[in-house]
Amino acid sequence: MKTVNETTPLSESLFLKRNAFLSIAIGMSIISVIAAKYSKYAFNDMGGVAFSIGIMAGLCIVFLIVMLIKTMKVIPKAKGAWMYGNYQDEYFNHINHRAYKYAFNLTASVVAIFYLMELMITLPSWLVTQFSSLVLISLFLTYGISILVWLRQEHE
Repeated sequence: MKTVNETTPLSESLFLKRNAFLSIAIGMSIISVIAAKYSKYAFNDMGGVAFSIGIMAGLCIVFLIVMLIKTMKVIPKAKGAWMYGNYQDEYFNHINHRAYKYAFNLTASVVAIFYLMELMITLPSWLVTQFSSLVLISLFLTYGISILVWLRQEHE
């Protein structure tokens, strides 16, 4: 059996891609669980629609588990990237920090918008769990999608 040792930039690239897919999987899982939870209220008469949304939620959670396992397999190869978020390759480090900044800015904007909306009108239907879910969705999806976009631009 032949073993291949990956170089640090290749393992860091693989970890960054898998971490982005894991982040997207977390965001999509939160969306699908919320959609499955509220679909039974929205589609009372249509059991098939609520059932299909529940199936999609299950598939998103399976995708999340698969991506978590794949990411955990790459962690020992990407030495400082997992623990500290610092990559030895300058470009990957730049992409990672840029994605963190975009995710933070979008999440802060979502919080600011809802804070200003609360000052103008009362939103009694928005509970803390729903708002925190929205914040987590914006955080994870922005981080994962921005990394994948910038890694794709590298190969063009």
